[in-house]
Amino acid sequence: SKSLVCCSFFVGTVSGTFSSGVWTAQWIDDGALEGDPEYYFEATLVSDPLQTVSSGTATVNELVVSQAPVGGNVIYVDANNLGGSGCSDTNDGLSVGTAFCTVQKAADTVNPLDTVLVRGGTHTAVNIQVNRGGNAANWVTFKNYPGERPLFSITTGGQIFQVNADYVSIEGMELSGPYPGVVAGKGINVTANWVKIKNNLVYGWEEAIRVGNVPGVIYNHVLIEGNTVHDVFHPVFPDNVDNLVIRDNVFFDLDATTDPGG
Repeated sequence: SKSLVCCSFFVGTVSGTFSSGVWTAQWIDDGALEGDPEYYFEATLVSDPLQTVSSGTATVNELVVSQAPVGGNVIYVDANNLGGSGCSDTNDGLSVGTAFCTVQKAADTVNPLDTVLVRGGTHTAVNIQVNRGGNAANWVTFKNYPGERPLFSITTGGQIFQVNADYVSIEGMELSGPYPGVVAGKGINVTANWVKIKNNLVYGWEEAIRVGNVPGVIYNHVLIEGNTVHDVFHPVFPDNVDNLVIRDNVFFDLDATTDPGG
């Protein structure tokens, strides 16, 4: 085991083999739908963010969770007014009481090392354009507010997240689509490098997670991990991508009988 100190806000211990280099670490919500929120400690190699080492889980009562490293902002989205103060996209988004209403506003505001916490309930957003990302040491993360699961649900074609920027992570979301009634839909469409899609619940899509969708462009370093995907045609649709890692996901009830594309 090896003790790590990151960003002056906690010390944790994980087991595993570490190569030389600079590592960052954080507590991460495991995205479970039932029971008390649980978190695990994950260390990431800065020069290759696909190299990670994780601990076991602990309940929120067993640890103090820091929501973002020192130097990054936590940006809140609360479309359903769970914080009780009323959301507005004219707010600063920097506290529960001054939350934005839309993820798009948060996406248009983020800077490297920022974390967007999306509160629970149903969100009607569609085609969220993520055009601002991070860098190798300072990712931008969109994730569920601890203990809550935001639901994005649409009944028409299109997609929920369009990731166009590098060094972006999408975590802990529930993405519900219109398939098989409506085809040509995507839960998450990635046209960027160094992207993580982790611990999401995705269902009802022709393409749950699409990676690469631009002719002649090859994308690199995409991690798809810990997601639960069901009732879709393609759980993952890779198209012109290198260094794609797909691990520890659960896929079931896949519709492989008919190609919706004709």
